[in-house]
Amino acid sequence: MKTVFVDLFSGIGGFALGALWAGLPIDLHFFSEIDEYAAKVYQKRFPDAKALGDIKQIDWSNLCKELIGEPAQVLVTGGFP
Repeated sequence: MKTVFVDLFSGIGGFALGALWAGLPIDLHFFSEIDEYAAKVYQKRFPDAKALGDIKQIDWSNLCKELIGEPAQVLVTGGFP
């Protein structure tokens, strides 16, 4: 079973960093952040993470298509607004 990590309002990746330090295996990694600087830092820290952009503009059906066909454990986190 693959592990999918979806980090919303991600900032510079505090939740993702905690998951990494805790040893969580991440097979697919997505993040949503609108601040340009924070998104650049996040992408530098986690180059395999796929940027989703503004949460209000995410096409969730496209995201779900990547998960179809395989069992997955999905972990969704959300930063402080």
